[in-house]
Amino acid sequence: VPVTEDYYVDGGSLTLEAGASLSFKDGVGLYIGSTAPARLIVKGTADSPVVLTAAGDRAAGAWRGVSLSAKAARSVLEGLVIEYAGTDEGALFIDAEEVTLKGLKLRDAKGTGLLVGDAAGFTAFADNEFKKLGRPAAIDIPARAVAGLGVGNRFDPNAHVLVRGGSLARSAKWQNPGAPLVLSGEVYVDGEAGQRAVLELVPGLELRFTEAAALQIGSSGLGGLNARGTAEAAITFTAHERREPGGWRGVGVHGQGEANIERALFEFGGKAEGDGVLFVMNAGSLALSSTTFRSDVLGVSLADGAKLKSFADNTFVATPVAVALAPEHIGGLGEGNAYDRDSKIKSRGGAVKGKATWSAQGATIELAGEVYVDEGELSIDEGVALLAGPDAQLTIGSSARGTLRVRGTVASPVTIGPAEAERATWRGIALAGNARANVLENLVLTGASNDSAVQVDGEVDAQLTGVTCSKCSGAVVGWSCGAKVTSSQVLATDGTPRLESKPEGC
Repeated sequence: VPVTEDYYVDGGSLTLEAGASLSFKDGVGLYIGSTAPARLIVKGTADSPVVLTAAGDRAAGAWRGVSLSAKAARSVLEGLVIEYAGTDEGALFIDAEEVTLKGLKLRDAKGTGLLVGDAAGFTAFADNEFKKLGRPAAIDIPARAVAGLGVGNRFDPNAHVLVRGGSLARSAKWQNPGAPLVLSGEVYVDGEAGQRAVLELVPGLELRFTEAAALQIGSSGLGGLNARGTAEAAITFTAHERREPGGWRGVGVHGQGEANIERALFEFGGKAEGDGVLFVMNAGSLALSSTTFRSDVLGVSLADGAKLKSFADNTFVATPVAVALAPEHIGGLGEGNAYDRDSKIKSRGGAVKGKATWSAQGATIELAGEVYVDEGELSIDEGVALLAGPDAQLTIGSSARGTLRVRGTVASPVTIGPAEAERATWRGIALAGNARANVLENLVLTGASNDSAVQVDGEVDAQLTGVTCSKCSGAVVGWSCGAKVTSSQVLATDGTPRLESKPEGC
């Protein structure tokens, strides 16, 4: 059937039976539901498809294509071939709700294959083919409609699905449509009316991000992210344009958000002196396991007050700062994490409350500021290596009862030394007036600048065994009247002037 002028269906329906073929004159298109409710029903089959093609030159863009406007809801397109059609925007435009699109073959299009409008939604979308298109973006779709994309679709090599930014106010599951999803703007997952919206990502899904794009969870409403891959099919978060460290912003978990991530890959993201490729804001919640961070400027960053539910079996490769966090979170770093030799864990100053244990991570933990232990007990296990900035100090019991327990061994001591080669000092350890039951075993200190590397004040009790201080400015240990200090095997080496600074006139 030749179509010589633009064909509009408004206020009715057009049904195309299996085997039907329409050839469109140059520049002509098919338009459904432009001004009044209408439907397009295509009943093609694999053996006898409906074909919409060009009447003249068989060249991409010879005719304009098919448009389902907002009033074309509940249209059904099955077993349809669209060829040699399209403008730069697309060969098939869908802005209608509850559309079924199955068994479509869209080929030899001028630009994007399928352009999905902001009001569109799919009842079914599967087993479609997009081949020989004018643009790598085979589908251009808003974030809210991605959950309608099903599986079994086929694409050209290097093709992708372009996802425009926007908000997800309801829970959604993103399947693997058969090509990477490229996010071109910020996508927000924020529930409405007190309900949590959760975005679920299936194993094997690849999300790519432009430089301006990010995935934001729980910024203005209750939001969640469940990204659980498998050993055979990880979930990938990566850069689309700049495939180098810092090439995209990251995934953010905000104050009303929670993220559960397992067996994923984060690469080419993060910002220097800023957020990690995975960043958790105040009151946001994160559970992270068996996930790899590769070629990121900064891996994971946790703001003060963030909730770290679990952190285990993660791997950091070619990522100079693996984790940036507050002291309260160091105890949440679990077992099985692996780091490059040059990777660091960076911690700013802050408070540690309750019982916390710092365990060896296989990477140096760098303290930038003063760490306070009040209303709590800090235990530092054998093998922990701490680097400390010039202003860093461990202060125990300054305003409320606190305890420090250093549990190194002869073979695997706890070490604390300067972080900056130019200013090779840090302040030291202060056991203040409310510190109680302190035990320091097999501890190696370097470059402490206080009058005593370990200062014991007031009626504080401290037991030191196997404590060594090298290149320290003053004594290894000093105390004031009323303090109870017992020590053995305390050594002052490499320029440290003396072992003890005892009080006088007590």
